Amino acid sequence: MIHLSMAKYEIIYLFSPQISETEAKTEIAKANGFLTELGGKLTREDYWGLKDLAYEIKHLKQGYYYVAWFELKKNQLETFCKKLKTLTPLLRFLVTIAAKKEKTVPVAETKPTLSGDPKPAAEKAAAERRSIATPKKEKSRTPKKPKVEMEDLDKKLEEILNEEVL
Repeated sequence: MIHLSMAKYEIIYLFSPQISETEAKTEIAKANGFLTELGGKLTREDYWGLKDLAYEIKHLKQGYYYVAWFELKKNQLETFCKKLKTLTPLLRFLVTIAAKKEKTVPVAETKPTLSGDPKPAAEKAAAERRSIATPKKEKSRTPKKPKVEMEDLDKKLEEILNEEVL
């Protein structure tokens, strides 16, 4: 028998605003129930509540947002998604593989100067910024065209209109 390991996922649900907040939370509980039925484990959740949508979905401008992180066997994910599609008030959902924790890089701290005057450190930082900044490119100027007078334009237009069309 092949043993499949649990994969970590992140899911965001978007429920219709046409239901109440308590009904939205019941639907979330149903979705989490589908997860546990399939042997999944909810690791973290975050309920955002009713928020404006970036664009209309089914002529709706708002929705209840819910984000959860969970573990589930890789072969059970498709079944889980099919079960989610049975929830009527669920407008959209998106499952992604959970991001691994990012490594934090310590920020270099500036050491205080002995004199207690922070001005030299600030001047040094400003000098570094100036040396890093790229020089501005000068715009190439095109020579200005001489302005054409309205009378000249009228004459030219009359000439064009008076020419016979071949």
